[in-house]
Amino acid sequence: MQTFENCKSLSSIHIHSNIQKIKFAAFKNCTSLQNITFDKNCRTEIGHYTFAGCSSIKKITIPSGITGLGFKAFSGCNNLSEVKLLMYRLEELVDNEDEYYFDSDDEKKRFDKQARFTVKNEEIKLQLIQEGTEEKHIMVDPDARYEDEWR
Repeated sequence: MQTFENCKSLSSIHIHSNIQKIKFAAFKNCTSLQNITFDKNCRTEIGHYTFAGCSSIKKITIPSGITGLGFKAFSGCNNLSEVKLLMYRLEELVDNEDEYYFDSDDEKKRFDKQARFTVKNEEIKLQLIQEGTEEKHIMVDPDARYEDEWR
C-alpha cells in the first residue's frame, strides 16, 4: 500500500513547492478526492498511478512547473472533464507513445477525448488533436494562469 492509497475520507490536497516527487500510487483510489492544488512555484514530478482511480476529480490544472507525469497518473478518473495544461510544450509530458496519462475504463488513450482542455498555444492543441482529442474540446488561452485553477 502506498502513502494515502485507498483513503476514502481524503477530499482535498495541496502540493507544496518543497515536494519534489509524488511517489507511485500515492493517492490511488482515493475516491472522495475532488480538489488537487499546487503551490504557484511547484517543481514536482507526478509519479506512476499517482491519482489513478480518483473518481471524484472533475477538473485539474497541471501547472507549468510539473517536471514529469507518470504512466497512468490519472487513469480511471472517469469524471475528469476539464484539464488545464499550463506548460508551453507537451513533450514535457508526452515523451513515449506507449505511455497513457488519462484513460477511461473502456478504452486506453493518452487523453480522455471528452475532457475539455485549456492549453497555452496552438502547438499543444495540434498535438492533442493528433492524440485523438476532438478539436471542439480544446481552447487555446495563452494567458491561462495558475490562479484560475478552481473557478
